[in-house]
Amino acid sequence: MTGERLTEKRWLLVGIIAYAVAANLSYFVLLRPLARKLEKIRIQKNLIEDYYLLVETRRALQDFQQRFITQDQVVTVIEDLKKVGDDMGVVVESVSLEEGFKPEKKRLVEVPIRVRLKSKYHNLGTFLNRLETSHRLFSITDLKVSADPYDPYRHRAEFVLYCLERTTGNEQ
Repeated sequence: MTGERLTEKRWLLVGIIAYAVAANLSYFVLLRPLARKLEKIRIQKNLIEDYYLLVETRRALQDFQQRFITQDQVVTVIEDLKKVGDDMGVVVESVSLEEGFKPEKKRLVEVPIRVRLKSKYHNLGTFLNRLETSHRLFSITDLKVSADPYDPYRHRAEFVLYCLERTTGNEQ
């Protein structure tokens, strides 16, 4: 009986060892290579996501840069102001660069444009709203509105329109 029991214990031990060997073999032969492949796939997925993020960022930056004006577009901005004024029922009396404006040697320069106009009150509000919500980067400061002494239905307005100019070259 002792011999049979010893044999059973040996077989049990052999079975346990065989199970441990099979488990280790399956890990090293099957699971570990799959885990490496899965890690490579994760890395590639992250790279692809980063690439698409860069593409989207580049598009957003290009769209943002379109909102700046360049030096040769200042005249175009002035013409556009008059055109928008005509569309809104606003008489643009004068548009000029602010006195004393000297461009700085920076990548971005705020260009101040003084605007004087005559308009009905609501048309003026719509005109200002159209400017501030346009695709260009504008801000309006020093707004002064006064009644027109010769026309009770119209107002005179004056303000400084700042637009950001993107300079070219390596100035900094």
